[in-house]
Amino acid sequence: MKTKLPSVSEHAIMNAIIDLLRYENYYVWRNNTGAQKHTYNGRERWVRFGKPGFSDIFAVQPKTGRFIALEVKTPRTKNSATRFQLDFIQRIKDQGGIAAVVCSAEEVIALLDLKTLL
Repeated sequence: MKTKLPSVSEHAIMNAIIDLLRYENYYVWRNNTGAQKHTYNGRERWVRFGKPGFSDIFAVQPKTGRFIALEVKTPRTKNSATRFQLDFIQRIKDQGGIAAVVCSAEEVIALLDLKTLL
């Protein structure tokens, strides 16, 4: 019998991780990537923002200044990171940063070896 994974939104996971990192005094921000339709001078056009593959959350570790990139997925979509996302994560790691695909604040606690209590 298959175990059913809990239904939790990516947005809720992201907010929990951002709250955790802010509590731990990380400089943290949400990185949006995508496109949006805008009207300019009466003409509609698409405006792209962010770069394909960039992670959902960026942070800077206190005291060390180490760069952190976190791609957030739900437990059901944990293995669905795109090639661009995985390439970006590897590039951050190659440059000495910390990067990973995560699906919970608990995973971030383990990844960053935080001593906090949830």
